[in-house]
Amino acid sequence: MKKILLPVLAAALLAGCAKESDNAGNTDNGLVPIRLGAGVGYEVTSKAPVDPTDPNAANITAGIVGKNLNGDWATTINFKPSTTPQAVTFTDLQYYPNDGSTVNMYAWYPADAQSSDVVTFTKEDGTIDVMHATASGDKEDGQINLPFEHKLAQVYFTVTEDATSGVQEGLGIQSITMKGVQVPASMNITTGAVTFDDANDLTVPGFPVDIAEKTDDAAGEPIMIAPSTTKTYTLVITTTDNTPYEVTVDFTNSDGTEGLVAGTAYKVAITFGRTPITLTASVAEWKSGTASPVTIQ
Repeated sequence: MKKILLPVLAAALLAGCAKESDNAGNTDNGLVPIRLGAGVGYEVTSKAPVDPTDPNAANITAGIVGKNLNGDWATTINFKPSTTPQAVTFTDLQYYPNDGSTVNMYAWYPADAQSSDVVTFTKEDGTIDVMHATASGDKEDGQINLPFEHKLAQVYFTVTEDATSGVQEGLGIQSITMKGVQVPASMNITTGAVTFDDANDLTVPGFPVDIAEKTDDAAGEPIMIAPSTTKTYTLVITTTDNTPYEVTVDFTNSDGTEGLVAGTAYKVAITFGRTPITLTASVAEWKSGTASPVTIQ
């Protein structure tokens, strides 16, 4: 996955933070508060539960743990998703140790509870955009960046009504099911390694939707699933007249690799039209047969 390097915030935002004395940022008996800027990167611009390209995106809450020889701490942080670092607000303000030792920080989204360095996710419907970030710093570092990375692949759907044939009045998509995919179960907060549930069929949320007059409109909600080297997946698309269509879709990447790559969003465009009645004709060969004789007297 192509990683986006996140630059530090403008100098105006860092004033009074970088490489200052032990009393810099003094708000608690000379301790230096930890200051972070967080950013989120995408390979593909898309709509998603966490979309850093959306200027109207709301702030999100992530969990964070700090580890230091003097002791560990845990809290949550809030920030606005963006492809450039944004100011982070701590729910409980944290400080660097005065002895100058390093604090290693591990953050995750969504902010589900963690135990023994493992966070277990409470939702298993494919709608959580699992992210992970790490950063290290000491009291001399000023503001540092916390670059979040997406740990899953995203698949989203659009629908179009065929401009030539159209569809029957009132027809819509009742449901879409993607077969043989995995959703996240837990993540190690220090390594970012994700464990997944067994492969299963996943129903895409957000249906039903109409088909008429749609032109590449969003259909349902995006799903976030395990990265995979599998190229071909099966979809079952059921229309509102209870007709199921089983189709396959291939996933490839700009570098030519096949399958689903973490941090990449894949668009599945679905076009509906009336299927014309197509007939073919053939002539059967005459065969010899017998019939009982008829006698007319």
